[in-house]
Amino acid sequence: MDVHFENGKPVFFPYTPSKDAGWAFVGLFGLASVAHVVYMFPMRAWYFIPLIVGGICETFGYYGRVWASEDVHKVKPFILQILLILAAPAWLCATVYMTLGRIIRILDAGKYSMIRITWLSKIYVLIDIIVLFTQIGGAGIQASGDPQAMAAGNKAILGGLIFQLFAFCFFILITWRVHMRLNREPTEISRSLNWKKYMHAIYATSVAIFVRSLVRAIEYTAGSDSAVA
Repeated sequence: MDVHFENGKPVFFPYTPSKDAGWAFVGLFGLASVAHVVYMFPMRAWYFIPLIVGGICETFGYYGRVWASEDVHKVKPFILQILLILAAPAWLCATVYMTLGRIIRILDAGKYSMIRITWLSKIYVLIDIIVLFTQIGGAGIQASGDPQAMAAGNKAILGGLIFQLFAFCFFILITWRVHMRLNREPTEISRSLNWKKYMHAIYATSVAIFVRSLVRAIEYTAGSDSAVA
């Protein structure tokens, strides 16, 4: 994200973030997070904890944009929104990865996975951690307001986003391959369960996360003055 100066002070946004849009997303992610908390306990779906953490990150991240709409020179709202909005997808992805692992395990379809089921979630959670710390580090560097530091931080964030995109493409390929193999050679347990709707939910979620990461990558490539930003 490019830095601009006005009266000797860094301008962290080349535009004024929309307060109304910010509050709308605060409400959307806040309510969704609360709803998942309510359902998680009776269903004992502990693997949804990362998704809830991601929802909380989004909620407070968009509050940062509401705060930034009052003064684009303030560093605190800039750091709040960039750190949390960048970090949120890593938490959301963790739940998606664990969900696929549970589906494969329940359907006894481990032989159809390109990665051994015991390693699938571990590998992708590790990737999430790498991406998360790369982006947090890049965002932290940008807080200095120094043009060179902000450029370096921008590259770190962009690198994390691109790595996340490639890793996620491979994850979608793994999901699709398991799906196709189950269609051709169903396991005994898969014949009696309506598993396809859960695979479709993974596809829909994956596409949404992929598009979000792609847009963010384009934004950081084109700069803060671009139409995407």
